[in-house]
Amino acid sequence: MRLEKTGKGIEIIPSKLVCTVKPAPNGGKRKIRWVACGNLEPRKEGEENFSSGADATAFRTLLFVSARQQWKAYVLDVRTAFLNAEMKQAETEDVILIKPPFLLIEKGYLKKEDLFLPLKALYGFRRSPKLWGDHRDHLLRQMVVAVEEKDGVKKRLRMDQMRSEPNLWKIVEEGGRDEEEEDFVSNGRVKGLLMTYVDDLFVSAEENVAKAVVRDLRKMWRTSEPEEIGKDPVRFLGMNVKKFKEGGREVWYVTQEPYVQDLLAKYEDSERKIPITRDQAAMEPGEGSPALEKIRQCQKEVGELLWVVKRSRPDIMFAVARMGANVTKAATKVLETASQVRGYLQKTVAEGLRFSVPEEEVSVQAFSDSSFALESEESHGSFVIMANDVPLFWRSGRQSLITVSTAESELTELTEAMTAGESVAVLMEELFEEVRKVAWCDNQAAITILVGEGGSWRTRHLRMRSMFAKQAVLRGEWQIAHQPGEKMIADIGTKALTSTRLELLKGLLGMERIPTEAAEEGEDQREEGREGGEQEGRKRNHE
Repeated sequence: MRLEKTGKGIEIIPSKLVCTVKPAPNGGKRKIRWVACGNLEPRKEGEENFSSGADATAFRTLLFVSARQQWKAYVLDVRTAFLNAEMKQAETEDVILIKPPFLLIEKGYLKKEDLFLPLKALYGFRRSPKLWGDHRDHLLRQMVVAVEEKDGVKKRLRMDQMRSEPNLWKIVEEGGRDEEEEDFVSNGRVKGLLMTYVDDLFVSAEENVAKAVVRDLRKMWRTSEPEEIGKDPVRFLGMNVKKFKEGGREVWYVTQEPYVQDLLAKYEDSERKIPITRDQAAMEPGEGSPALEKIRQCQKEVGELLWVVKRSRPDIMFAVARMGANVTKAATKVLETASQVRGYLQKTVAEGLRFSVPEEEVSVQAFSDSSFALESEESHGSFVIMANDVPLFWRSGRQSLITVSTAESELTELTEAMTAGESVAVLMEELFEEVRKVAWCDNQAAITILVGEGGSWRTRHLRMRSMFAKQAVLRGEWQIAHQPGEKMIADIGTKALTSTRLELLKGLLGMERIPTEAAEEGEDQREEGREGGEQEGRKRNHE
């Protein structure tokens, strides 16, 4: 009756029960959730439901800082997170009512005439992720954490949302600074970092700070038991994180071993030494157009591998990029290559990224390479963005323009790499006072076009196209350096490689088999190439 007096209309939305098994020890954790069928809610004009989520690059940046600062870290998730946020409807909207799930009616728990008014951001509504995100961020901005130092001095900490990545928060000491002094990790004012991903929270900080922040988060919301990052892998953002003490410092590792093992269990592929052969990379099209069912199978298998590439395995990015570009052209070759990649993953299932970061100057390094296409097609380019010796961002794929020379192709990719490097550098520049930026290219002609004055009329258009990069160099923001081809890390994303060269580049990338507890006690499990890769990285940083 009260709703009728408001003069508003009523929208009745059905609901259902969703049963899932979440990844967890002992076969997983069974969950059942009552959700609204929000897809049946009519869309409103001007509806705004976007809710951002942290990306893998930002998370790898957090791990880089954590390894450098030797912080403690914990992962926890907020229980029934959306139900902490109020359900909000505009004054002009009809009132939403929820019908109970059929199963609860069939079992006699509810009557089919029953209707429910949602007071909280019920799971299933399009607006619920945004409502929860706004609620979560509002409380984090107000959060003040009291922490006691080892000397007994009590300090107050606040959460400062980063401008470049709103899902990453600096844990900052309140007061005790000049008005012009900014908050950086390098000047000791940033005591830790907090990353949010929907209802998952990753806290990394000095030990007493991390424990205090986790304590107060658990007072604010009902959460899972915090999982400390240590010898046993902890899952966050689709990656498994662990760390071991090596040579007096803790080294962090990222892998996707459980996901890869589950993926491999669906297929029967034999072990392979390389992810793609030269014949497979050519992707020769078959006769006629592939059947729709075959195309869908290709899309499925490419998607399964793309998840691995984006998180922890840059060594297979060229193979997956070639597959993705030829799904509708050479479906048979795509499926053959997918089997090859899975066979390679079978052999390297325990490999991942190594985060060993000494306390030295932070350097963002952009490596770029391209494979020039001779036959009026887009060339294939690749870049790898590293912070010191740790890969944070990588890409492999066809270039957006058809280039007419090797130099043009290399310059195009160098400019792309510098743009990608800026996306990482802005994160670092919010955390460290001094960040050095260096772009590496193995083509001297491309470097000359970028940094040189004048030149042939044939390269005039290239100087204009790369003006962003040229200005960055002239202003002193970026340095350009030549890297011999045999040590060009981005080569891993532009062509099929022999197993020997692949292992060398993986060593330079900091990729290796993730050690077990036995390795920490002295068993040597390091892959060939790590030592040489670290030496090469230190040499680059000090040049």
